[in-house]
Amino acid sequence: MTEGTFDNLPSQPKAPNPRLLELNAKAKSPDGLTPHEEGERRGLFAHPDQPEAQRLLQKEYLSSLGLGEMSDKERERLRAIRAENYARRQREEPQIEPTRRTEEDRDMSGDQAQARSHELQLLYTQAKLAALKEHWQGDPKTIIDHMIDDMPDDVTVYTMDTLARMPKDEPKPLELYLLSHARTLPDFTDGKPEGALSVMESMRCLRDEVRTKKFLLGIREAIANLDASGVDVIRMCNAGTGAIPILAIYAALCSDKVKCDALELNPNAAQIAHEVVKEFGLQDRIHVRQADATKFEPDEPLDFLVSETMHSGLTAEPIVQILSNLQPHVKDSGITLPSRVNIQASLVSLADYASPNGKFVKIYGDMHPLTDQDWQEVASYSPGDNLDEISITIPTGDKPKGNYMVGITSTVDVGTQHIAPYQSLITMPQYVRDTKSDPRIFTLTGNAQDPINVKYRPGETLEGKAA
Repeated sequence: MTEGTFDNLPSQPKAPNPRLLELNAKAKSPDGLTPHEEGERRGLFAHPDQPEAQRLLQKEYLSSLGLGEMSDKERERLRAIRAENYARRQREEPQIEPTRRTEEDRDMSGDQAQARSHELQLLYTQAKLAALKEHWQGDPKTIIDHMIDDMPDDVTVYTMDTLARMPKDEPKPLELYLLSHARTLPDFTDGKPEGALSVMESMRCLRDEVRTKKFLLGIREAIANLDASGVDVIRMCNAGTGAIPILAIYAALCSDKVKCDALELNPNAAQIAHEVVKEFGLQDRIHVRQADATKFEPDEPLDFLVSETMHSGLTAEPIVQILSNLQPHVKDSGITLPSRVNIQASLVSLADYASPNGKFVKIYGDMHPLTDQDWQEVASYSPGDNLDEISITIPTGDKPKGNYMVGITSTVDVGTQHIAPYQSLITMPQYVRDTKSDPRIFTLTGNAQDPINVKYRPGETLEGKAA
């Protein structure tokens, strides 16, 4: 295992001025803000003491809505200002977190505060982009390959003594490189459709580095095999491409034969994905479609189908429904990734889970306790399988008395690449719950007790699923 390191992000801008408070108040009113006022608000928040930057940010926002034009020179000037601010804050306040909340922030609702936090993250991300842009010159495939080589093959395990070295949640090099090709800011309020991730959530998936690396290596392997098979065109579908369509882009960079439909349900994420593809010059070979992948019908049979729309135990996300819809369109000689998902379960001692001497892993923003478990395979899924329900029976007779939780996890095969429990959010153990926040506790007495049964449909949460 490797030890984690982190670079602190710059501090939050100063408290808002009266005009910003006025605009924030109007934003909560029934009439809301006009686009010009919203652009002004963004500028005042991000650059309280820089009128030029405020004007440029407002113009960038209006341009993203099609309500104005912004020249390349103006875009570069705004990026330069962000880079200067980033460097200055790194020198002056290297230890202050960017998410420090002002008094005005504390008056916000949960959704508003999350949108503010996401907006702030991206503004600093773009500042870092501007500072790093000169380092990304050259062939995109070569740049991405180097980044893949630098990604970890496994997660770092921390103990209570080493938690201080746990990295902060901030953009990784690959996320920054891909985002540097987006010309407009996302919609931070981002009302996502049911079944879709928000813009920020989809971008943050790239911080799940082990998963990203293994999917990209699986794509490289699959494209090489399809290329060698002699096909003239590799018809590909990437379902759930997100705001940063790295899987589709990398496949297209691996072979000129790739023609890809990149499907994304969230219209805001689809718009950004389209811009990124266009900036890479791949718009003739990658067609970003705002579409529901559980219903989409490809125009032609597929050679290659890829989707990352999953969570551990095949819960919460609709990968089974997506593959059930799209797998029949894959040729017999075609390839689908992931190629296999094994579901595992175990009774996890509450004492072990909550132990202060335990070990932890961190997948972007979240810390997860790592327990040494004897995970038992309870179900297996391959693309095309008919999986209407996952039914698990967990015996209790060999367990000592005490309090337990039911843990469910996965292993995921992406071609020859393997993602094990705890290595990724898509293999991180989850626990059956009574409610969204309260785990279900099973008290064993040490005497003969009935087994615990868990049943759920693919894509459901584990809330209330144990009997």
